[in-house]
Amino acid sequence: MPKPTKQSNYRGSQRVDSPEKAYIRDVDNDLNQLFAKFKDFIEFNSLTVGNTESNMAVTDTGDLTFVGSNTGLPYGGICRIENSDPTTILVSGVKVLVTAFDTDGPGNNMGVSATNNKLTIEKTGSYLVNCSITMDSVVGAGATFEWEVMNGSANALGCLHTDRSVSGGGGETGAASISGIVHLEAGDVLEVWVENETGTQNVIIEDISLSAVQVGG
Repeated sequence: MPKPTKQSNYRGSQRVDSPEKAYIRDVDNDLNQLFAKFKDFIEFNSLTVGNTESNMAVTDTGDLTFVGSNTGLPYGGICRIENSDPTTILVSGVKVLVTAFDTDGPGNNMGVSATNNKLTIEKTGSYLVNCSITMDSVVGAGATFEWEVMNGSANALGCLHTDRSVSGGGGETGAASISGIVHLEAGDVLEVWVENETGTQNVIIEDISLSAVQVGG
């Protein structure tokens, strides 16, 4: 873009008092034209950030796409399906770490470890966390179980908890779900903890999944 001249071509009714004002007016006109061209480019063409192997693109139809590994927002998940092993609860009202996970789901910029029963946050931000559970109490009286997604045993995460009562000995299966948005720091972990609020009956976690995806900074 050529440097604006200090002599304005302005010929309107407004008086040009000095070359400096003319210079400012010409710069302003040039910037407005440049912005208009950039706006047209954004509106009618795709915009790609990155390279051929790894990039983020906004297409001319408004689609947002990610290509390559380690692109897109951080996410991850772990799960277990058709489990029959009980989670042992020895003391009423005391939280126990759920260790029933056995399958890693997909992950991106997040530590995914069913072996260690946790997701590890790698980028600080706000995350949507989801957990779903189906359960049976072991044969005996019914019990009320409290479930929480926590950052370790001593760090509750807002309202990421729920209660569910199931009967004992009758074959009843209970279901529970947890969902919410929480702010997490790099190095935080997401784990599922359970406690029996009414007794010491164990719980069989038949199915469970835990997932998180970053939704903001």
